[in-house]
Amino acid sequence: ELLVADRRLDAARELLLPKLEHFAHNAAMHELLGDVSRLRGEHVAASRSYERALAIEPSAPLIEEKLLASLFRAGEWQRCLEAARRGRAAANAAANGHAPVLSIDILRHEGRSLAMLGRHEEARAVFAEQVRSYPEDLGAWRDLTLASIEMGDFTRARSAADRLLELAAKDSRGLPLRGLVAERSGDLDAAVRWYQAAVGADPKDADAAAALGLALRRIGRCEEADASLRRALELDPGF
Repeated sequence: ELLVADRRLDAARELLLPKLEHFAHNAAMHELLGDVSRLRGEHVAASRSYERALAIEPSAPLIEEKLLASLFRAGEWQRCLEAARRGRAAANAAANGHAPVLSIDILRHEGRSLAMLGRHEEARAVFAEQVRSYPEDLGAWRDLTLASIEMGDFTRARSAADRLLELAAKDSRGLPLRGLVAERSGDLDAAVRWYQAAVGADPKDADAAAALGLALRRIGRCEEADASLRRALELDPGF
């Protein structure tokens, strides 16, 4: 643990691997090896270690949280969905007929995995459940907005984006999302206004600058569009 805390990850792995031959049923060992892989950006390997740890110690919410995050970051969305639904099933069983208390990680990863798999209607239902359970969670309102956009339900998308703006009055991330709702619903003039507000709130947001430039170009304001797109490239040369 001290080696991991000091980011001496190679040394930590070299120490752990031989010990696993003798402590194969030690969940903490597998979890720590997963932490090493996660910190090295090796999310597939991390998820396998967390799966082994969770198989040994099924009622370990922190390991479950790490597993879900690693599977999602590895792009293994079907496996992430299955893991989230196992967590849901376990919570239902533990509730003994009462309403289960699902962790925000289970709901978030279930919904986002469904979205990545193109199952937007199911994803939206999960995000709606998430905002009911965690009404102050900004990410849940963002995800609900995006899922509603994908469904073509712009009324609900606007409502969710507006709620995000209410909750995060000092957070500019809701402004470009509101612009996206307007753009996808065909209201380009409104989209430009929202993107302009986003750029004004955070002049270093390359994504907002690019979105503004593209929206301006679509309504024929090419000089302004080019200036905004140049600004986006200045902020993020790899854009």
